[in-house]
Amino acid sequence: MPPKRPGIGEVQLPGMADIFQPERNLSSLNSFARAATPEYWGLDPGDYADITPHMLELVETSNLHKSLIGVPKVSQFSVGYLPGLESRPVFIALTPTEYSLIARYVPGLATAAVSQTLKSRRIMKNNIVDTNAAKRSGVHALEGRQAAMETYLKNSIQRDQVLLEKFAEAAKNPSRWRMRESEMRVQLGWVMESVFGDMFTTIRYQRQWSPGQEDLARRAVERRLFFERQRNQHLQYWRDMFSLNLEYSGNKQALFLDRIWQTKQLIAKKKDASKG
Repeated sequence: MPPKRPGIGEVQLPGMADIFQPERNLSSLNSFARAATPEYWGLDPGDYADITPHMLELVETSNLHKSLIGVPKVSQFSVGYLPGLESRPVFIALTPTEYSLIARYVPGLATAAVSQTLKSRRIMKNNIVDTNAAKRSGVHALEGRQAAMETYLKNSIQRDQVLLEKFAEAAKNPSRWRMRESEMRVQLGWVMESVFGDMFTTIRYQRQWSPGQEDLARRAVERRLFFERQRNQHLQYWRDMFSLNLEYSGNKQALFLDRIWQTKQLIAKKKDASKG
């Protein structure tokens, strides 16, 4: 496995790592067009010399889309939901972390907790105390998963969606849109390294890539974002990437909201049943 190459978001700000670098005014306003240059991030074109035209074609956003939204039901880390009035579920590819967090089958989550409690107590038939305790454990499991999904939705998916919307607008007006350099480096660096990074992780599992293949894909995307500058092709690719990730983020948000709603409904149903 090749050594890990520093990500764009990991590049230190000018003046921090090398005393011979000229100091910059990090409070100055930078355009998105400037941030979309390799010089802004200290990228070396030689690091992309092994990227072939075929690799560049494979990272067309239309090709990446196929491994994120509407993936096969049997693919790794995919979860389905019914969007709007659709009668057939759409399966969304998730990262391993998201897959472990989402309630894939809500009733099964409660059933598993109840069974585990009954097993641990070695219940005797008609033992009302243990039976009621098991039922409460099912509700607690649902409430805990609901809280975890709500936290991830708010602090990760929705937070990143705000950044994607901001930079999607910036890419439409790359010369006029401005942001302080200190904020640009942190926020756009986060999008490239973490938001796009999660996308690459997801696609790696969908396509069963090796770590080396994932690195090639990342660098192919970076080459298109920063070095395809004829007729500003790089800016169009930025727009396409933001559009893809906004669609993907929107589907993940809808998926999590669907499971949160299902969980709330089942909690309310079980609590009403216990009152009777």
